[in-house]
Amino acid sequence: MIAAAGRTHRAPVERGGPAGAQRNPDMFTDIATARRHAFSLSRSLMVVTFVIAIGQQYGVITAEDADGSVALVAEYDPFA
Repeated sequence: MIAAAGRTHRAPVERGGPAGAQRNPDMFTDIATARRHAFSLSRSLMVVTFVIAIGQQYGVITAEDADGSVALVAEYDPFA
């Protein structure tokens, strides 16, 4: 059995910040961190991964999830 920790629930307003302005825990603001995670994910899952840019943040997706409408920053292929 695999145990997984659930996400913590946050209040809609955090210390005077507007509602909805919370940081997305699935996105990175540092390109180097996003690249490291993409490389690690690519090697561990043995799939092609992409670092994508969305506004001022970066995300990591697999090649099968890419639909062509995202801004690709880097590609990691574990078979190359």
